[in-house]
Amino acid sequence: MTEHEFLRALVAAFATAGGPDAARFDHAMGAAAAQAGYEHFWTAVINEAEHHGVAPLVGSALAPWSRRHPDVLPDDVGPTFAVLARRHRRAAAERERCVDELIAAFAEAGLPMVLLKGACLGHLIYAAPGLRPAVDIDCLVAPADADQAAVVARSLGFAFAERHVSRFAGRMHHLPTAQRGQNGFKVSLEIHTDAMAPDDGGSLTLASLSEPLRPFARGAGRPGLAFGHVDMLRHLTRHALEPARRLRLIHLLDIARYQLIFRDEIDRARLARECPALAVALDMIGLVFSPRDDGIGGPRAGVPDGVGLGMTPLSELLAQHAGVAGALGALFDPPPWWLHAYYGVAAGESLLPCRIVHHPAKVTGWIARRLLAVAAPAAVPAGRREGLRGARQ
Repeated sequence: MTEHEFLRALVAAFATAGGPDAARFDHAMGAAAAQAGYEHFWTAVINEAEHHGVAPLVGSALAPWSRRHPDVLPDDVGPTFAVLARRHRRAAAERERCVDELIAAFAEAGLPMVLLKGACLGHLIYAAPGLRPAVDIDCLVAPADADQAAVVARSLGFAFAERHVSRFAGRMHHLPTAQRGQNGFKVSLEIHTDAMAPDDGGSLTLASLSEPLRPFARGAGRPGLAFGHVDMLRHLTRHALEPARRLRLIHLLDIARYQLIFRDEIDRARLARECPALAVALDMIGLVFSPRDDGIGGPRAGVPDGVGLGMTPLSELLAQHAGVAGALGALFDPPPWWLHAYYGVAAGESLLPCRIVHHPAKVTGWIARRLLAVAAPAAVPAGRREGLRGARQ
């Protein structure tokens, strides 16, 4: 069992509408019994858990497990998870203070704002924001409000980057990242004008929502606004399946937990009727944490190969110096599970049209977009330049 397979099995215990499934966690720990006493194994597991954003969750279940099974884990495993959990709690607390300020300032400026990803999910589907690590604060505003949103963020001390990090970015669905110092932490902010990335080929803006926004409580903080259920699942699924060799488990777990917690409110009939590709993607993501497909026990008949594995993007291939043959293979022959999920091809249906038409056309479009971005960099509108310039001063 690899470290990733083991971690996926541990995380599967959290694919519930509440706390972890102790029996599934015990089963995962038992499956790795032969390796559980080795420090080098746990070093890799801890690194994987941090990359996948699940260290606080795993640590929260590992502590009571180790009390029930003393002398099994290396001495520093429990303390390491505890340190990581404390750091994530502190970082979450600082982000939450920033979110409070943003909600108040945007409301005062008359700018509608929707909280995205971890900024809302930490409250909606986890016991506390500290259990759902986030790289930054993501929010959505109307495209026409982007310049004023930058001004508001500047007034709160956020400093915007001069431009997007990658010169291949071209037109993006959010402003360059902004940051501010907050009690020893750097808090990053991404102001989106579209909840879908340009590579997705779709759009989800405040003007194209399929259902009303939903207010939600943020503990002792100011209430926030989140997408309706179908729009939320559209957004989370496209984000989770964006090309990456190592799809982050926290993004997949978000989707699994969201469906379980709101199962009585999600209109499944409407979802299947109006968003059939999304329905397929949700079925595929469900396989990642299925009791029979959680990384233990090998593949199951009828389940696509490569469950939970993504497509390696061009940027990673270039960094790896994969060579022409290796790069082409990775780009044009990604794992079957990812193809089924990304293109909405139901299990049991042939991937041949996808492999010879849809996917090559999509990859070609991605490459063309990046070459065009280098040849003709997107201009920043004058008003937005002023907002970003002011935010840096």
